[in-house]
Amino acid sequence: KNGTLDEAYIDASANRVIQLSKKVSRETVDVDMEKHHEFAYKVACESAVLLKNNDNILPLKDKDEVAFVGYMAQEMRYQGSGSSHIQPYRLENVLEHCSVDYAQGCNSDGTTSKALLDGAMKLAKTKKCVVVFAGLTDAYESEAFDRENMKMPEGHIQMIEAVASVNENVIVVLMSGSAIEIDFEEKVKGILYTGLIGQAGGKAIVALLFGNVVP
Repeated sequence: KNGTLDEAYIDASANRVIQLSKKVSRETVDVDMEKHHEFAYKVACESAVLLKNNDNILPLKDKDEVAFVGYMAQEMRYQGSGSSHIQPYRLENVLEHCSVDYAQGCNSDGTTSKALLDGAMKLAKTKKCVVVFAGLTDAYESEAFDRENMKMPEGHIQMIEAVASVNENVIVVLMSGSAIEIDFEEKVKGILYTGLIGQAGGKAIVALLFGNVVP
């Protein structure tokens, strides 16, 4: 209204949106969703980063000697929230692709309890190796607020430290969309960072842990 920008430029921009809308609305595109899912698996495998692998703890070999601990094994943090949130075609969690003994270890929001920690420790004592799933929950990392620090949920840290206190062969799988402090690094032998691994992440994580693909 004050003449800083000619209204014709606004009209031109609006018209481009209108033309795109008309074009898209009348086109039908055939999409092979299974093919896209396989591509999501490939991307997940190739984007994971092995941060630590003391004593060649990975790849794992015998599933009977391994336990999984952590809520994120049954419900991955596979995408962000807010405007980045989408409805996946098919979502595969870790436990669907690997039949191993499992303890929840923590709640979905990153908190934990004595009962959950005791259950994780009891299981960890019976296995040669333990894989702990941890990272950032939606409550710690999302749109519309800033993180106050770089820490993981306290419950996740307690879970990792509890398991590591009774088993010397611990691998941590980290799920987060940004950088985090890993104060527990010296207490574990392996750290696999998966980021936000996508809808086929469950299958990819199992493949990475057991050496079917190389991170």
